[in-house]
Amino acid sequence: MKFSKILIASLVIISSLSLASVKAEDTSVSCSDLVNSVVNIAPQDMSGSVYVKLPKYASVDSSQINIYRSVPTLGARCNLIASVKANKNTWLKIGDNLKFSQGDEITIDGQGLGAEVYAASAYLLIVQSNACAPSAYCDFSDSFGSGYIEPKIVSSDTDQIAIYVASPLQGLKPTSFNYYDNGRLLYVLNNLKRFNVNYLSGGKHNIDIQAKYSNNENLHYISQIDTGQDWSKWLLIRSTYYKLKTPAKIIALVISGILILLLILLIYRIVRNKIKASHDHGVDNYTPEDQPPIDPGNSIITG
Repeated sequence: MKFSKILIASLVIISSLSLASVKAEDTSVSCSDLVNSVVNIAPQDMSGSVYVKLPKYASVDSSQINIYRSVPTLGARCNLIASVKANKNTWLKIGDNLKFSQGDEITIDGQGLGAEVYAASAYLLIVQSNACAPSAYCDFSDSFGSGYIEPKIVSSDTDQIAIYVASPLQGLKPTSFNYYDNGRLLYVLNNLKRFNVNYLSGGKHNIDIQAKYSNNENLHYISQIDTGQDWSKWLLIRSTYYKLKTPAKIIALVISGILILLLILLIYRIVRNKIKASHDHGVDNYTPEDQPPIDPGNSIITG
């Protein structure tokens, strides 16, 4: 009886080891068998949470894809990292705490991964230390506002897989702050400040305050400002002035000053001429000497 239990336990252990071996083999395939794949070489050591997304110009809206990693020096075997249904709209996580060493081959296999000439067929995003929360963008928020991180690209422009890295920005000082209204750059500051509404005309405005960093990442604070209807066109005049460059502002101030001075002089002359006319021709200004003599022959005597 004791021997039977030992035999059964041994068979269970052997079966478990066999299943584990089969599972390991199932996650490793010959790289040459991946006929619908795109490949990129890791340009540097990278680690973190990894996400995948299809480009907007992909031939399909979504695709079931497999992501593999291989080390060229260890043979042409591709080890499966994850299998997900990627799409064009949102970043999908494929794993946490994944590591790629410089020179590792990253392979993505799936239908509809064709791309335009010199354009990536898929995007990989590596988020380090929870730098952002990927959804449609790499979302970010702090005490100033909310928006998204524009991660730095570490792959080449012509690579089949575009690789982005989002690293924490805390402790880094931005090189500049660019202020945009509906995609148009209005002004640049060295320090982060609230958007100057003097630059805005009437209506709704999509505001983007872009903080640029020396590590080639950008942080975007996104908001919307509604200045309402501009019936008097004062907001339009004010915003036009603020959008002028400094030399143009000086010229505009000089011209405005001259026009205002001329207007004041014109009003003064009009008022002065009216006063002079009333003084020269008013009835109250006639004296007895100014009255014409009375002809007795033309007088009418009554009574």
